[in-house]
Amino acid sequence: DTYVNPFSMQLLGPYYITLAVEGFVLFFANLIFELFSFSTYKTKTIIKSIVHNEDSDVAEERKKVHLNDTSSDILKIVGVTKAFQSMFGKRVAVDNVSFSVPRGECFGLLGVNGAGKTTLFRILTGQEKPTTGQAEINGRDIRQILSSDHQSLGYCPQGDALDFVLTPYE
Repeated sequence: DTYVNPFSMQLLGPYYITLAVEGFVLFFANLIFELFSFSTYKTKTIIKSIVHNEDSDVAEERKKVHLNDTSSDILKIVGVTKAFQSMFGKRVAVDNVSFSVPRGECFGLLGVNGAGKTTLFRILTGQEKPTTGQAEINGRDIRQILSSDHQSLGYCPQGDALDFVLTPYE
């Protein structure tokens, strides 16, 4: 009889056993690595000093937000900072941002490349968590908002999000 079962120990059996053991070990090694690497991204409460060389309108908005004079606003950002850990140290993408948006208002963020606009919107949509600070949508902390609660917001991300075939009315 010349037929040999491919799953037998004479042919591929040892390779399948090695594959199963290796997969099991590497899965748990990856799981442990992920748990410890993301511990640096957990939210921490840090009191930051306010920058003294900011424009007067920026200082006025920051003061309004910090004095809690924004109870009717749908969006409130207070001292939000997002820092990423890299092999070169901590890199701050968003640094102590505070503003609020009244209900029904459309707003956008302007800034140079790398200013943190996309990171701030990723925080608002729940894709990232802020390192420090607080962000509220409709009075609720964004860390506690479910994806279904984002229906009251519209978001147009940067990378070719518009269909140029459509008219502005469409």
